[in-house]
Amino acid sequence: TNGSPFNYASNGFVHTPATSASALPPALPVFATDPRARTPYSEQWHLTVQRQLLPDTTLSVAYVGTRGVHLDDLVDINAGSPGTTSVAVGRPYPFFAQIYQLETNEISSYNGLQITAERRARNLSFLASYTYSHALDENTNSPGTNNATGDAMNPHNLRAEYGNSDLNIPNRFVASANYQLPFKTSGKLKPAVDGWQVNAILQYFDGLP
Repeated sequence: TNGSPFNYASNGFVHTPATSASALPPALPVFATDPRARTPYSEQWHLTVQRQLLPDTTLSVAYVGTRGVHLDDLVDINAGSPGTTSVAVGRPYPFFAQIYQLETNEISSYNGLQITAERRARNLSFLASYTYSHALDENTNSPGTNNATGDAMNPHNLRAEYGNSDLNIPNRFVASANYQLPFKTSGKLKPAVDGWQVNAILQYFDGLP
């Protein structure tokens, strides 16, 4: 530190202000925030083409994309150099253990192809959709940690964490049917008899990674 007093906490207690890292208990974990942190945001885009195949049948093909930028991540900036030695060897700040810094350096992406067919008859309608997609990120958890402690495989190379998202489901198929029952009446029984319908939904999708 620069000699200015600062408070620190351990085991749930706030201790006497210290002015030097050497006055702290050994191997004390620290949490910090990157002063250059940015506001996370996402970009989304889609393109849809729809065509009427028959008077009561339509087909839609769509491309959907999403990109996440400056996503939160918690990184141990006090990790030693990768190698076969103990992780504590070569720490930049030896008076501390982990220094978990909240940063906004992670990215994510999603790209999907969606095909939808719909048919509407007099009392019967069908809707079927299929999605083929790929979701990638550096960490699916929030605030972007592998196990809520900032333990990336290599804190010095976070881009190596980029790969299939924990929410990546490449294939998803959903089909539904709706049938309006032809029950008609009048008088006092009309509210109880009219308007009944039968619905069915089928879903098939890949499991989570």
